[in-house]
Amino acid sequence: MTTRTPQVQSAEGKLLVLFQGLGAVATTVIAGVELWRRGRGVPVGSLAELAELRIGKRSEGAFRPVRELVPLAAAQDIVFAAWDIIGDNARVAAEKARVLSPEDMAVVGDFLEGIVPMAGVHDPE
Repeated sequence: MTTRTPQVQSAEGKLLVLFQGLGAVATTVIAGVELWRRGRGVPVGSLAELAELRIGKRSEGAFRPVRELVPLAAAQDIVFAAWDIIGDNARVAAEKARVLSPEDMAVVGDFLEGIVPMAGVHDPE
């Protein structure tokens, strides 16, 4: 019996994160990633960036970050899009939801303005 070692290809190209709705949650995630990319935030909640995996036996106490062991998309390769029945761009949506501090909005507001949702499908009745 032969043992096969799975081969995982390197992540290449862009990783699209597509949101259903461009409201408080989506704009907070988008702003958080952009703040992190600009060196102004920490990727809180990111298993890929903050977690470690044990390597070898427990007694060895050897750990390595997940991002070093799994070929994942780089932060600069993440792109965002959304669809929503409301046409506000991500900056306007974040302002209406009041989810970002004025300081954070000053840093990423220009980036958020460029994210305009695709039209959502809904029953107007």
